[in-house]
Amino acid sequence: MELGRYRGEVQGDPPVGVDLDESGELLTLDQMSRWTDTDAEPDWPALRDAAAAALERSRDLRAAVYLCAALLNTEGVRAFSEGLSLLRNYVEELWDEVYPKLDGEDATERTSAVFNLVNFHRVIRPLNRAPLVEDRAAGRFSLQDMQIARGVIDPPADLEGDPPQESLILAAFQAMDRGELEALDAGVGQGIADLQAIEECFSERAGPTSTPDLARLRDVLSQMHALTRARLEEGRQAADDAASATSQADAAAGHESGDTAPAANGGPIRTRQEAVRRIDQVIQYFRANEPSSPVPLLLGRAKRLVDMDFMAILEDIAPEGVNQAKNISGNSARE
Repeated sequence: MELGRYRGEVQGDPPVGVDLDESGELLTLDQMSRWTDTDAEPDWPALRDAAAAALERSRDLRAAVYLCAALLNTEGVRAFSEGLSLLRNYVEELWDEVYPKLDGEDATERTSAVFNLVNFHRVIRPLNRAPLVEDRAAGRFSLQDMQIARGVIDPPADLEGDPPQESLILAAFQAMDRGELEALDAGVGQGIADLQAIEECFSERAGPTSTPDLARLRDVLSQMHALTRARLEEGRQAADDAASATSQADAAAGHESGDTAPAANGGPIRTRQEAVRRIDQVIQYFRANEPSSPVPLLLGRAKRLVDMDFMAILEDIAPEGVNQAKNISGNSARE
């Protein structure tokens, strides 16, 4: 969902639009959200659309928080972060007029509205369980999955299937498109910054005692950010290592063949040693970028065969054919 249209003032007078309390729309959103009903899930797509429709006509912190929760539960972590950015816009830019209105200098209603961001059932738990990465071979994984795999928390009672394995989670991240991982990392980082800005604005304009404590939500996002940061750094290191290995192999190949410059990537292979190095490069690529691929295993076996003679190769790959080969060649024993 594109949220740019809901930022800033609405067109018309007043600049923050209609009062959702008076129109009855806020009561409808309250009922749709089932905010205090832990036994039933809201219709999240319907709540998302209703909250967005309300924000077309009004700039209201309560509707914005409902939209954030609905985006998290329908579109995921990045959409949730965009919702936090919208909420920050209302707090920073529209403080004097945004709904709910101040009661003199009292910001209690606004504090309560924003504090709903740390609701366990509607925000905190769904955020912990929101998919961060998905790979057809490895699976689909969340922050909670990584915490279970690392023994940080026990598996919840409603966990379906076997507990997640850290190796599979890391493999899924390694296979993830780097652009998508960077966008996820940036979105989570921006969400943390937006929460801090919201708290600072409340503290400055309403006072420390009226500042909503969003530490619980910020902590989840911070753990998520640490996870994505680490995976990005691993990807950068793997890319650097692969580039270094390629450069060294090409330089060595050029030296051994008597060339004054290393052979260009993709050039003809001139020696057995260069062929082995190229095999190593292919193995390293697949281990870094497609960890679930069987290619490194197969190429590793092929590499072992390079220096073997025919009978040794046959004994390695088809031992049942060795005696037949000996009979054909007239040898009763291998040299």
